[in-house]
Amino acid sequence: MIAAMVRNLLDNAVRFTPQGGRVDVGVYGEGSEAVLQIEDSGPGIPPDDINRIFEPFFRGSRPTEDGTGLGLSIVKRIVARLGGSIELENMSGATMTGLRAVVRLPAAREAEAAR
Repeated sequence: MIAAMVRNLLDNAVRFTPQGGRVDVGVYGEGSEAVLQIEDSGPGIPPDDINRIFEPFFRGSRPTEDGTGLGLSIVKRIVARLGGSIELENMSGATMTGLRAVVRLPAAREAEAAR
């Protein structure tokens, strides 16, 4: 499940980042959580679409790439099943613009203790 989640997030980041752009990936621990953060220098998600982007088959108001619109809904279900959360945020700053995806999952030792 984690591999499918990462693959879908990275596929979106690479697909929507223009040639010569950047995709940065970070994995780290924060308290009792494992955090995956992916930032890209693509166009981000239009503000009117951000609240619907996890809906199955929703491809946004200006789809430019191939796809069915299932990738992010699959990611959302995987994250929920693993007891985590996901947040997407448009970035607009002096050093980088694009989209930031942050996935927070319970650390393995926390998940094992819950069994």
